Amino acid sequence: MNNNKTRVIIIEDNIEYSSMLKTVLSKSEGLKYELISFTNLENGLAELKNNDVDVVLLDLDLQDSSGLDTFNKVSSSTSSLPLLSLQEMMMSN
Repeated sequence: MNNNKTRVIIIEDNIEYSSMLKTVLSKSEGLKYELISFTNLENGLAELKNNDVDVVLLDLDLQDSSGLDTFNKVSSSTSSLPLLSLQEMMMSN
């Protein structure tokens, strides 16, 4: 963690959904988040490679990657990070 903030990467091509996630996380009490979002996998992977990240929120259906291939690409570059599928989060609400 950086400066007592949890650094969260959101890789989501739906800007409205990404904005909603940012709003929800910013309202959490007691926890501070640094939120960075990307609309494609390529840019998200570059951020993961070059910077410290604490958790990844991942859309599995992106314009430049989809499904298990998306998950595998991210998990291979972030083997020790928590990786949450946004599809699973959406289905549980």
